[in-house]
Amino acid sequence: MWRKLILHAAILLSVCLMNGRLFAQLPGPPDCSSGTGSTVRTFRNGFVLRIEKAAASDDMKDADGKIWGCVVTVNNPAAKVVFRQKAHSIALLQVGNLGGGESDISLLLEGVSGGAHCCWRYWFVGTDKNLGEFAGLENQLAIAATLTSAGLNLDTNDGGFDYFDGLCHACSPRVPVYMVLRGTRLINVSEQSVPQYDKLIAESRKLLDSAKVASFRRVAKYDDAASSDFGDIIPPILNITLAYLYSGREAEAWKTLDQMWPPSDVDRIKKRIAETKANGITSTLHDPKKMH
Repeated sequence: MWRKLILHAAILLSVCLMNGRLFAQLPGPPDCSSGTGSTVRTFRNGFVLRIEKAAASDDMKDADGKIWGCVVTVNNPAAKVVFRQKAHSIALLQVGNLGGGESDISLLLEGVSGGAHCCWRYWFVGTDKNLGEFAGLENQLAIAATLTSAGLNLDTNDGGFDYFDGLCHACSPRVPVYMVLRGTRLINVSEQSVPQYDKLIAESRKLLDSAKVASFRRVAKYDDAASSDFGDIIPPILNITLAYLYSGREAEAWKTLDQMWPPSDVDRIKKRIAETKANGITSTLHDPKKMH
């Protein structure tokens, strides 16, 4: 159990540090992992949370017939199930007025699939008029959350770029995403975080050698050989591009590629970036312009 908790904290810390910000994440109660561990929480409004080993009917058995998963349920005071999900491991991360304002008790739960580098699921569950799951996120990387008087702030990197364009997990671009929960709405506030992106841009530029960038631009055909030969500068170039793009400076993003990427491949990589972003973590968020 202690080894699991330490690993969980290390993952969250690494994500926060990569984003250039460090948040204190409140630990949840003892959770369940690999079918081991359980907790029960009864809240002041009579709702009950249970995190426990999955049942045989949940079809979460390995080849030896051992149950490897966990289940979380939330019941109302009349014992009716208003929320139920299962995963390899489950933890309660936050409890309170997560959306700010006058909302009653809300819960932030984390489920981890158990696969290599994937995947984290986050469930936002209400126990008042916003009964049951009112929002959710899924990402190939963990999300750091901190509760403020205005609501919940959420930081991560867009996992949609994991293994981007054939790159390895460790050398994939890491672009921060900044979100908030206000009421029951998840909002992308990345464009309000320009200083954080500028820090990433400055750090990435330090990793680039101008002579090598010039050689990279002279590559006649971008293929596996070119990706290998210039593997040390490709991630910083992509990080700079994505930092501009996610902070709302699209023209600067494409200008970066025009100046640093092989001209014969610019159109292709632009398209790949745009498609990946369109299907990334921000694609599921509410439009802040529609907020009231």
